[in-house]
Order: sequence, then structure tokens, then C-alpha cells
Amino acid sequence: FELRTQLIGASILAVFIGLGITMLLSRSITNPIESLIQTFIKVEKGDLSERARVLATDEIGELSIYFNRMVSRLDELQQTLEKRVLERTEQLRVSTEVGRIASTILDPDTVITRVVELITQSFDYYYAAIFLVADNERWAELKDATGSAGVILKARRHRLQINNSSMVGAAISSKKP
Repeated sequence: FELRTQLIGASILAVFIGLGITMLLSRSITNPIESLIQTFIKVEKGDLSERARVLATDEIGELSIYFNRMVSRLDELQQTLEKRVLERTEQLRVSTEVGRIASTILDPDTVITRVVELITQSFDYYYAAIFLVADNERWAELKDATGSAGVILKARRHRLQINNSSMVGAAISSKKP
């Protein structure tokens, strides 16, 4: 009887120890997965600064590493896209301003001067110029330009042949920017 009681007690103890070990093992698997899921949810809501904690070197740890790389790349792409949107918005603003200048000023030379100045100031360029095609359509003549180089070129009545030997000539001959 005493042996039977000891065996039953040992069996019950073995079952509890087995349950304890099972609980520990399952938590070692579910806790990292739950942490990763919580990070997924935060990123899904738009928090691209959130990163998964790498808790182990197993498959879940490797998954966390790849997830962090993906979120970093998404963050970079979003920042790049936001920058491009700002640049395009500025270009549209300048285009609108050019249209306003062109519609309110009747003197073509004044319009050209104001447009060149606006482009230089708005995009922080050190130099901008406008060339117009001459009547014979062989030359692009400088009408206005900014900076000291612009002053010198205007004084020389600078012109470029319309062919592929210069960017201006190539753009005009191909009719592409």
C-alpha cells in the first residue's frame, strides 16, 4: 500500500513537473510570437519607427531581423516619397506663379526676366537661362540669364546651334526636356 501511495504521489509529481515544463516551453515560443504580432500591429497602424525585439537566434529571431529590415526600407521609401511630393508641390507652385506672371505682364522681355529670376530663387539654382529659337530655326538665342555668367553671356549675345552639341540644342532639336 505504501509503495502504491508513493508511486501515485510520484506520478502526480511527474505530471505537474511535465505540465510546468510544457508551460515554460510553450511560453518560450508564444511570447516572442506575441511580441512580434504586437510590433506588426503598431507598424500596420503607421508607426514605422517601431522595431521588433530580437529575442533569440532561432527562426523567430531571424523573422524579426527580416521584419525590421523591411520596416526600415518602408520608412526610407516613405520619406523619399514625401520629399518628392514636396518637390512636385513646389514645382506646381512655381508653374502657377509663372502663369500668373505671364498673364499679368504684357511685355515679353519683362516676363522672361521675371520667370528666370523666379526659377533661380524658387529652386535655389545658381544659374538659370531662357533661350528662344531664332527665326531661321538654326540657333537658340539667349534672351535672359541670372548671375555673373548670365550678365557676360547676355553682353556677348550668346547663342547655341540647334543640334546635339549642347544640352540646350539637343533639347530643342529633340523637343524633349
